[in-house]
Amino acid sequence: MYRFLLACVLFLGIMITTAYSQELSCDNDSDEPALLTVGLVFPSGTLITPNRIEYYEGAVGMMDTLNRCGDEGSVRVDWVHAFAEDYEQAVDVVHELVAEHDVKLIIGGGSSAVSTGLADAVRELDIILWETSEGEPTDGQNTFSPTSSAYQRGLTVGDFIRSTYGDDAKVALIFNEREQASNVARGIRNQLDDQITIEEHYEEYLSTREIAGNIRQQKIDVVVLVAFQVDADYLWRAMRQADANVRGWINVGDPGYRYGLCDRLGDTDGLITIHRFAVTNPEHAIFHEFARYYQTEFGRYPGERAHLSASGVYMLMRYVLPQLENEPTVETIRQAMYQATADIGDGMMGEGLQIDAENGSNTRASLVVQ
Repeated sequence: MYRFLLACVLFLGIMITTAYSQELSCDNDSDEPALLTVGLVFPSGTLITPNRIEYYEGAVGMMDTLNRCGDEGSVRVDWVHAFAEDYEQAVDVVHELVAEHDVKLIIGGGSSAVSTGLADAVRELDIILWETSEGEPTDGQNTFSPTSSAYQRGLTVGDFIRSTYGDDAKVALIFNEREQASNVARGIRNQLDDQITIEEHYEEYLSTREIAGNIRQQKIDVVVLVAFQVDADYLWRAMRQADANVRGWINVGDPGYRYGLCDRLGDTDGLITIHRFAVTNPEHAIFHEFARYYQTEFGRYPGERAHLSASGVYMLMRYVLPQLENEPTVETIRQAMYQATADIGDGMMGEGLQIDAENGSNTRASLVVQ
C-alpha cells in the first residue's frame, strides 16, 4: 500500500499558498519554436451542462498565457482541439487527432465519461493522457493526472475526520454506488474502518427518514455524504426533523453543492465540503495574466472549472515538459512524468507534483476544505 501526501488548501476567507513576486515579461510576438503539438479534448458544454466548456477555456487560457509570458522555465506548445461530449466521441476524436496531427500527448477531461474514453483511446494507441479534471482513470503508463483521485479524496477525508473529531468519533458513511463515489468511500473506509458505525450505499433512492432515525439512535458524531445534491438536501431536512444532531456534516464532491446552501437549507453551521475545485492563488505570478486573457477572450471571469483545468496545464508546461531534453516521443514524455517534481505550494491551487509511477496519480495533489 503506497502512502499519499495531499495538500489540503484551507479556504477560510484566505487561500494559504506560497506567495510569488516574480515579474512576468509577456511577448505577443515571440518566435521561440513550440516544443510539441498537443491535442485538447474537452466537452463543449450543452444545454444541461453549459459550464463544462470552462475546462477547455481554462486549458487554452493557460497555454496561451504561458506561451506569451513564460514562468521560470516553462516551455511553449502548440495545440489542436476537438470537443467530445461522451465516451464514444472521446475515443473517436483521439483517433482523429493522432491520424491527422500525429499528436503524442492529449490534455483533457471535463467529465467521467469523457476522461474514461480518452484513457481507453490513448492506451489503445500507446500515447499519453494528462487528465486535468477527474483525477482518474490513471495507470502510470499512458494516463496521468495532477488532480486528486476519488480514492485520494477519501483518504484525505478520513485523515481530516481523525484530526478534527478524534479517534473515537462515530461516523456515518453514505454514498451513491457510482464508481467515483464508491472509490471515495473506499478511501474513507481505509482510514476509518473501526470508526464507521453506519454505512449506507444506494443506487437510486436514499431512504432519508430511516437513515436519519439510525443516526439519532446510534448517536453519530460525523456524517460523510458522497451523493447527489438533492439526496444531500433531503437527508439534511430529515435529520433536522428527527432531531438527529451531529458534530460534523461533510459533503464530498462537486462544489456546486455549496451554492445557494443557506437559501436551500437554512442554518448550516457545522457543514463542511471537501472537493478538488478552487479559484487559483491570486498571488501566483501567472494568475493575473491568465485572468486577463480569459476575460478578454471569453468575456467573463474564469470559474472554478477553468481554474482547475488551467492549474493542471500549468503543472504540465512548467514542471513536466521542461524535463524533455530530446525530441518528444511517447517514451520521453512518459519519463518526464516520472521525473517532474514540484513542492506543495508551487502550483496555482497550492498543489505540488510527484507522479506515482505505479498508478499515474499525483501524490502531492491538493484538496479544498470549506
